[in-house]
Amino acid sequence: MRVPLPESNLDFHQLALQACQDLPRDAALPESHEAAIAWQQARRAVLRDIARIEDYQVDATKTGQQESSDVTATFWNLRLNNMWSVPAVEFVQGEPKQTALIVADEGRASMAAQVAGLLGAGYRVVAVDPFYLGESKIAQRDYLYALLVAAVGGRPLGLQAGQVAAVARWLTVEHPAGPVTLTATGPRTTTMALI
Repeated sequence: MRVPLPESNLDFHQLALQACQDLPRDAALPESHEAAIAWQQARRAVLRDIARIEDYQVDATKTGQQESSDVTATFWNLRLNNMWSVPAVEFVQGEPKQTALIVADEGRASMAAQVAGLLGAGYRVVAVDPFYLGESKIAQRDYLYALLVAAVGGRPLGLQAGQVAAVARWLTVEHPAGPVTLTATGPRTTTMALI
């Protein structure tokens, strides 16, 4: 059976082109420093609302420690608002002057080369697996958990970004010398890190 469509009927590509004609909206960047700060704060609030990012408090429990040559690995279980658990490993070599927090699409176990490089550069390295990644990946039907998060008004990406931000805040309190550097590998975690 063939049903003719009206000539003015648009396909998905044409609809997308029509929807993005006005983009970017409000693209003009502020010229003064004060206006730029206000613009950043306003845009961050909008992004926070869209991604549904929550502020989590970290309750850290040390679960083990290993030493290999001159590197000490400390294993942590980070409870976030007593709702989520994020596994973390802290690597220390010598007397670090700064801290790096790393995440990867393939999980923290895939970051051995990056950990070694950062340790060699004088960093304390903390590798974490937020929701859906690495050790925190759900073995079967993981998409159902993302749907569940969305069904209660959350966003999986916002959940991950909130978890990473909470760990970064915890690290600034635990190790106040110097800022925390965030390193991400892979398209999912780099998006999470940017948010």
